Amino acid sequence: MEKRKWTRKEILWGAFFGIFLLLMFLSVPAIDYINFHYAEPKECTVESARFSAGGSGSRVASTKNKMWIETLECGPIITYKVKGGTNDLLKNIDLVNQYQGQKLVFMIGPLSWNPGNTAAEYVIIPEK
Repeated sequence: MEKRKWTRKEILWGAFFGIFLLLMFLSVPAIDYINFHYAEPKECTVESARFSAGGSGSRVASTKNKMWIETLECGPIITYKVKGGTNDLLKNIDLVNQYQGQKLVFMIGPLSWNPGNTAAEYVIIPEK
């Protein structure tokens, strides 16, 4: 059986597709790095916080559960972390809800703006 030779067009499309996949694979860590290291504080008034199941509402689909925080000035914000909170997401949601009507500081990266919501690196709870 004779091996089939690849055409020039097939080789170019394969190379293009491979480079595209490599760039997509490398862009996620690069975006996360930029957002974490260049995040800027933004004060927003908390209306409510709720649990949000993973897989929707973020820049990259994720199975990780998150917190969805409605704010007046900034619109909906999603985050995983609460500085001054615990590692328990549900306790952190209750903690953020204690600050309804008050301003909290959200650390938002330069590449965190999404259509319909914003992804914050973390929210800062003031020390008591």
